[in-house]
Order: sequence, then structure tokens, then C-alpha cells
Amino acid sequence: MGTAMGIQATDGDEAIIAQMHGELVTWALQLLNSKMLTAYQKENSISAYRDQTRRDSPIKDRLTFTFGSLAFGFISKKDRT
Repeated sequence: MGTAMGIQATDGDEAIIAQMHGELVTWALQLLNSKMLTAYQKENSISAYRDQTRRDSPIKDRLTFTFGSLAFGFISKKDRT
């Protein structure tokens, strides 16, 4: 999931994907834990996060955007036009 988000956000630029792998993994795990994964979770309509913590996911009520829609980059002064 993290790889797919990185490819989509950067149009496949492996150098940038490597720099943001930590954020990709963090978001992929949060999104995955917000889903119903096991048969028990599906039967009871609860997310994996709620099943494990008995609390709603922290991203449930949070305003979220497509991964990569807000990004900051640095271009070395010698490479700027």
C-alpha cells in the first residue's frame, strides 16, 4: 500500500519515494488499521484499530487529503533557474 501511494504521489520517482518511505509506511498502516480485516471485525462492523484499542481510529474524524497532495521540496540553489 505504501509503495502504491508513493508511485501515485510522485509519478514513480524512486528517489523521492525513498526519501518519504517513513511517511508512506505510517499512512499505509493507519489506513489499513482503519479497515475491517478479519471475519470477526466484518461481522461486528468494527475496524482493526477499534478491535485492538476499543477506541475510534485517530484518522476517523480527521480531515485527510490524497497522499502527496501537500508536499514540500528542496531544490539546491545551484540547480534553480
